[in-house]
Amino acid sequence: FYTITNTSDSPLEYQISSTYDEIVQTQWLQQNYSGTSFSNLVSTQYSWGFPGNFGYGSPSGCPNDYFSVRFSGQLYFPETGTYTFHSNCMDDQETIYIDGSYAFSLTWSGDTDYYYITEGWHSVQVDYVEYGGTACMTFLCELPSGGGWWSGFSPSTIETYSYPWVIFDQTSITID
Repeated sequence: FYTITNTSDSPLEYQISSTYDEIVQTQWLQQNYSGTSFSNLVSTQYSWGFPGNFGYGSPSGCPNDYFSVRFSGQLYFPETGTYTFHSNCMDDQETIYIDGSYAFSLTWSGDTDYYYITEGWHSVQVDYVEYGGTACMTFLCELPSGGGWWSGFSPSTIETYSYPWVIFDQTSITID
């Protein structure tokens, strides 16, 4: 709630701008498990995105092999339609759930799948399993309208919007 008051004889000139996206993505809850069955929780943290490549390592508290990680959070999908999901590095498996329902799995680098999503907020869960060797779990998403890969699954990429200058003759305006 803001009140802007003009105390001069000239019209009040102002610009509304935001340092935050109109729809701010939330952080992911990252739950790290020893073993591949999501039954032995060893650590929990919040993350702004997927770690990408663990190499021969693992997340906090997990062994270097045979571990699993569950990411869950809310994402705003900006368009209704069929999204394209592509894994550019996958070892060993990701399973994606949207609004509590199984959506698809990506099981190897270069794997692609498609899923129809309506515009708006959706709960998303990504279950990652690592069996042995190197561990990586990155994937890309393309909007239904195309135009390249969307950064929606990496909420740290927050856009800002600028609004036009507005001039008015009132003595005050209230914004809430």
